[in-house]
Amino acid sequence: MRAFLENISPLNSAVEITKPLFIEQGMNDPIVPLSESEAMVAALRKNGDPGLVLNGQGRRSWVCQREELRFLIVGGDSFHEGVFC
Repeated sequence: MRAFLENISPLNSAVEITKPLFIEQGMNDPIVPLSESEAMVAALRKNGDPGLVLNGQGRRSWVCQREELRFLIVGGDSFHEGVFC
């Protein structure tokens, strides 16, 4: 099982990602720990990608929380502006 999970892990394919990547991460996500997103961004930056992790305070994928949706929109807009403009 471990070999299967390592094989499908995005971190092991980071070198193949050629477009800027924006990662939304809930700081207390019980399924995908924050360290996974931070490791992905480190791998992307090593390859020259300006990857960004936007950390939400929510428990999970916090985009569904109305009060933090604006934070996500502003963060995403800033990321895209920095990458594409």
